[in-house]
Amino acid sequence: MNEQNLVRAGQRRLALRGTLALMFGGGLLLLTTSGKATELFDSWRAPQVAEAQDSTQITQLLAKVRGLDPTICQLVRRSLDNRFGNWYGGGYLHDPAGVGAEELLADWNQRSAVVRPGVLPVLRRSLSDADACVRYTSAQLLGRAEVGDLSAELRSELGSTSAATREAALLALGYHDKPTGVDPARRALRDGDLSVRIAAAWALGSIEHRDAISALAEQAADPDVRMRRTVAWALGTIEDRSAIATLSRMLTDAEASVRIQAAHALGQIEDAEAIPALVRLLETDRDPKVRRAAASALGQISG
Repeated sequence: MNEQNLVRAGQRRLALRGTLALMFGGGLLLLTTSGKATELFDSWRAPQVAEAQDSTQITQLLAKVRGLDPTICQLVRRSLDNRFGNWYGGGYLHDPAGVGAEELLADWNQRSAVVRPGVLPVLRRSLSDADACVRYTSAQLLGRAEVGDLSAELRSELGSTSAATREAALLALGYHDKPTGVDPARRALRDGDLSVRIAAAWALGSIEHRDAISALAEQAADPDVRMRRTVAWALGTIEDRSAIATLSRMLTDAEASVRIQAAHALGQIEDAEAIPALVRLLETDRDPKVRRAAASALGQISG
């Protein structure tokens, strides 16, 4: 490697250690070099990702995320595979300093570490950990499990007396993204704990199977706004026209955030049947954010 390449490599290494930013909608959050987050990314740089299935390394990874601030934990988990940071949006790795880290981060981020069946016991135990970041990170890693039916592997966790464990197990099913997760997630929509029901709705949306639509529709009038919003998101993500009637009713929800999410969902489905309801929303809703969502959805359908 010549001197110029060495300098470039050094710049990229510093950029990777020094700057990680993530786009939330129109806002940019910057993660700087400090504490556990830096140690985590040092241990999961691209050359080492292929070894992540080893139980010892996963145990070390989970130890490093323990106790992280919830926001930093969310950033870390997004960066593991850039799929799940919250239940209503995606993430974007960015190089705000313009020093060449973006390409390296993107390459690192695209690498997929397969979780072998032999590692499952470590991750299953961690679904019951008292630390939320450990549970959620374990759930995300379980989504890479090299098994056909993760719900069978997690039967005891899905039936746990701990709501936190049941929630984490459902998140794992959503990450795994297999039709075998539909039935246990549908059953969990009737769970007595709100966080578990929300996780079940998210999992069904992530799996994107039309068999979940009727069960989700039954939850569209749930008393909790977070549940209704998640149901609207899930129905839109499945992208099946049989959800249009339910989502059209949700356009009249008392909460603006639910109306916005329902409008976005109808835009995702891209079916002309939703146009009259969206036009009414555009013409009559008093909230400008809701009207913008209606206009955007109409644009998706007509464009």
